[in-house]
Amino acid sequence: MLKTRVILAEVINLSDARYAAGMGVDYIGFAVNPANSRFVTPDQAGAITEWLSGVGIIGDIGPQPPANLDAYPLNLVQTNNPALIDSLPAKPILSTVYDEHTPTLLAEATAKTEFFIVKCDNVEPRVQELTLLCQQYPVYLATDYNNQTLATALEQIKPTGMVLYGSEEEKPGFSNYDGIADILEQLEKD
Repeated sequence: MLKTRVILAEVINLSDARYAAGMGVDYIGFAVNPANSRFVTPDQAGAITEWLSGVGIIGDIGPQPPANLDAYPLNLVQTNNPALIDSLPAKPILSTVYDEHTPTLLAEATAKTEFFIVKCDNVEPRVQELTLLCQQYPVYLATDYNNQTLATALEQIKPTGMVLYGSEEEKPGFSNYDGIADILEQLEKD
């Protein structure tokens, strides 16, 4: 069991997905917008998800849903386009890059979304702002996690959860998920 909720986003291979699901992440995410460099087709997503159990599946549509969105085996849809929130199935996830407009955006969208993904390159100068945001809204924090940022997030910012990103397979069936493993192992409850 992990100390906080976790999304493994932009998954492109079964190795990462199975490892993360086995470690107890809550969601596996796929980039389903063809413009994304980590795009997966419905067949690829289906081939990965058929081997998983106990995790929710997120489809990141980016700014616009693909025409075949319903062909994906999704539980939740993620977008970075607030204008789409009302037209998406169920309550979507809204992702945004943290800036001075983020609190207003979250306040306006909170009743229409499941939760938020807030991306912040450097959390250290924004600890107070992010802490307040996470106290007010269900936020999954996406950043470059290392020992220091992980401790800061867990002990001070206290988001609803964290977002990690999938890795590239070195060859079929072999993925070097050391970065994912390092963070997930630190998140395991003692």
